[in-house]
Amino acid sequence: MSLEEKYRELFARGKKVLHGSAPALMNSLRQSALERFFESADFNDEKYRQISPLTALYPANDDLENIPPWRKTLRFRPIEGVRTVVVKNGQIVSDDCSFVRNYKITGLRQFIEQHRDIAKDYFANLTNKYETPLTALNTAFCNDGFVIYLPKTVQTFRPVYIYNITTVGFANYHNMIIAEKDTSVNICIRNIVNAPNNAIFNGVTEIFADSKSNVALTQLNDGYYANLYNSFLCRQAASSKTALCSVTFSGRQVINSFNMRLEGKYSETRLLGASFPSQGQQISHLSTVEHSGAGATSDQLFRNILSDNGIGVFNGRIHVGPRAAETVATQRNDNLLLSDDAKMFTKPDLVIDNDDVKCSHGATVGQPDSDALFYCRARGIAEHDARRLLAKAFITELLKKLNCKFASEHTAELIERWLDSYHY
Repeated sequence: MSLEEKYRELFARGKKVLHGSAPALMNSLRQSALERFFESADFNDEKYRQISPLTALYPANDDLENIPPWRKTLRFRPIEGVRTVVVKNGQIVSDDCSFVRNYKITGLRQFIEQHRDIAKDYFANLTNKYETPLTALNTAFCNDGFVIYLPKTVQTFRPVYIYNITTVGFANYHNMIIAEKDTSVNICIRNIVNAPNNAIFNGVTEIFADSKSNVALTQLNDGYYANLYNSFLCRQAASSKTALCSVTFSGRQVINSFNMRLEGKYSETRLLGASFPSQGQQISHLSTVEHSGAGATSDQLFRNILSDNGIGVFNGRIHVGPRAAETVATQRNDNLLLSDDAKMFTKPDLVIDNDDVKCSHGATVGQPDSDALFYCRARGIAEHDARRLLAKAFITELLKKLNCKFASEHTAELIERWLDSYHY
């Protein structure tokens, strides 16, 4: 049986699960998206070959207790001053929303049913325009997800913490963040895939930032031995601000993809990324920032710490359009190799079609500085502790750029535990 036949069998067998109670808007897009997936996907690519029609749509390991202790933190319990939402296999199972009255966090299906006029303007809007094989696959097999909808002028002073758990072998969840004019929100997502080896998590998050809105999103990923594919697509109007950060601790093969569209004048975005590939894991960050509005600003910083025989990939692209005068754009990728067997592939890229811009890009790859190690050892610091100290200093700059205090502290705690667990 060919791979295409396996996907078609999976699609046919899953119709009851997928179509079932799903809104007509979701179902109407599935078949055409599946055909576009077949047209564009390269089945020689390993990420499309890890598929098992016999088990993929059914629950797998549901025992969260086997998560390593250093990764267990802030699970399920309410957090003071934070709206805590638990999502399991794409569905909201709990929401500490006792103090929230002015904005909604709902399941994707529920939102489409209750707000059809709004949903038709947003659902799959960006994925259809800027489609990739992975986003087409998501549209075809999407089961559920969550929506954060902020009506005009809503300012959320408490951060949102979403604990997102996946235990199925083939997961395609679609999330939307809709921020209307003059709104603000800080979101932190803890994304855990506790599923069998070679499981596939294919997530899409569409972000719509209207004029003068402010959206900050931090996503912390743990895939263990699963394959994680996270696609973030964002459209920004005039004077809007976004800050997206993706930190990945584990995953067999991980791709974090950012597609940012700065369409409005004086819009701003900041992209941050960090990863810790080891033991043959491959973690990639792919970014595209499209400047089409004048006076827009983008700032990218991606830092990776690679150990054992881990593999890292960074492909970043900034495109400044002919009408995007007064653009300011920076892109930086720095990588720290803790072993001789680790590999990093980096390719920062600039495409500029306007003369009135300030743009820069660069990348570095290297091992811990020998002079810095000597300085620490000369002051009585053991080599293990010195290497850990340098690794922590390397990642600290990225943490300082996180605007949300809760997200910054939570991310720092998880990174600290990872640094403590690694054998230098």
